[in-house]
Amino acid sequence: MQAITHFLVGIIIQAVLISLISPLGIILVIVLAFFSHFLVDSLAKVTYHLKDPQWHDKFWIAYHIIIITLAAVVLVYFWVPYWWGMGIASLIDIYDWMFIRGIRKVKNDPLWLQKYEIHPLIDKFRTKFFAWLPDWNAKRYAVVPEAILIVILLVIIYLI
Repeated sequence: MQAITHFLVGIIIQAVLISLISPLGIILVIVLAFFSHFLVDSLAKVTYHLKDPQWHDKFWIAYHIIIITLAAVVLVYFWVPYWWGMGIASLIDIYDWMFIRGIRKVKNDPLWLQKYEIHPLIDKFRTKFFAWLPDWNAKRYAVVPEAILIVILLVIIYLI
């Protein structure tokens, strides 16, 4: 799933739970925002989410310009006070994609710390609980389910 979706889920979790008694609310935000990544990424099967960049495809480029711009707007607009809800909800991507795979590219070692990646656990979770979802990752029309989810999450944020 795209960063904006993780950001919005993290915002909702923090907004709803932080009003609980402080220590309990903080602990619940951390745990639920972190594990929300499993659910959100499990739904990625029905979204336009190709494994590798498609720099030759104008649709892929346009979609990613739009989605990255929207993510940046959400990040800036909601930074205060929701930076940590967004950050925790995105922590798995930061760890796997930026840290492990980033260093892996620098080291030129495709297997560096592979056994410490979290996304393979998400793949197992998706297979166990969401195998029934169709795989639309390569279908352009699959931008629609993610757009609908983003709108629903924005409406929820507006209502809370």
